[in-house]
Parts: sequence; C-alpha cells; structure tokens
Amino acid sequence: MIVALSLALALTLAGALSAAAAATTVETGQAQVKGSTETVLTNGHGMTLYYSTHDGAKHDKCTGKCAKYWPALLLSSGNPTGPDSIQSDLGVFDGANGRQVTYKGHPLYTFVRDQKPGEAKGEGVAGHWHVATPSLQAIGSGNPGKSTQSSW
Repeated sequence: MIVALSLALALTLAGALSAAAAATTVETGQAQVKGSTETVLTNGHGMTLYYSTHDGAKHDKCTGKCAKYWPALLLSSGNPTGPDSIQSDLGVFDGANGRQVTYKGHPLYTFVRDQKPGEAKGEGVAGHWHVATPSLQAIGSGNPGKSTQSSW
C-alpha cells in the first residue's frame, strides 16, 4: 500500500514538473514559412513563436484585442529554458500581458490561427508579425530583417 501510494505521488509530481517545464520552455523546430521549411522558435508544445517589429525592448505593444489573436508567451515564475544554442538569449520581463518571455529582447507570441506544430500562418501578417528564428537579430541592433510598414 505504501509503495503504491509513493508511486502515485511520484507520478503526479513528475507530471506537474513536466507540465511546468513545457510551459517555460522555448525550443527550435521546423515550420512551413511561405512555402519553405525553416528552423523557428517554438513553445513547449511545438507551436511557432512570433515577434512584432512594433514592439520595443522589453515593451509589448500587443495588448487587449491584439493579444486575443497574438497570445503572449508567458511565464508564471522563474526563467525560460531552452537548448544551449538559444538559452543565453532568452529572457523575461513584466509587461502589460504578464511576465512575457523574450528572445534577444523581442517579446514572443503565438498566433491563434496556427492549429498544430509546424504551421506559421502568422508570418507577414499586417507587415510586422514574423516568425522568430534562432538567427533573429537582437532588438535595437538595427533591422531584424523584416518590414515595419503596417500597423496591427
């Protein structure tokens, strides 16, 4: 009986830790972006992550109605984790949406129209939403490589 109870407790704890890790993890994965396969940043569930060229360093302009379409990647506590190749570029800040995860200073978001891992339907939306890739330039270092022409 004690062994069964201990095993059940261990499995419950492992599941809770696994769920917490998935919520705080940024990974790399493959997505179809405008007809080509690209390496992109993903959340712990494999969903493509995006950034907006309208955001500033540790400043999220996508709030309210915008955030319904572009949910911020949030972290309740601690620091985001990821593979060694991107770990040092991950951060978090307290913004209008909560504790939002950043990559090279860019606040990160998902897109509600992406329904499964590997989709990148948000690329180019309104001229300022783009997939976040490992090669994304740090915010404030000049053009991150995408247009900044349109508003939300």
